[in-house]
Amino acid sequence: MSLPLHRRPLPWIFLGIHLIFQFLLWVDEGFYDFRWMSDPWNWFIYFIYTTFVFVVSWLASWGYSKLDLPAYLNVIASIFSGFLGITMTLILLWYLK
Repeated sequence: MSLPLHRRPLPWIFLGIHLIFQFLLWVDEGFYDFRWMSDPWNWFIYFIYTTFVFVVSWLASWGYSKLDLPAYLNVIASIFSGFLGITMTLILLWYLK
């Protein structure tokens, strides 16, 4: 028997990350246009960023589940942790250059 959707945060985490990155790429890569989707390189960058943020969010979700948070707070905190993780990694790489 599978768990109800509100007890499985990973699909919601992935959906949140996907929608946020679609918006960010629409603004940054597409200059408010969806033609960015026709370039395979942009999809490669999207995949790299999304994968990294999702893995960090997944690990954070696992940790937050130990705190017995409500499912929606687990999802929000996990997505925030994923974006915080990629931000800190990019800042670190920028300082190490």
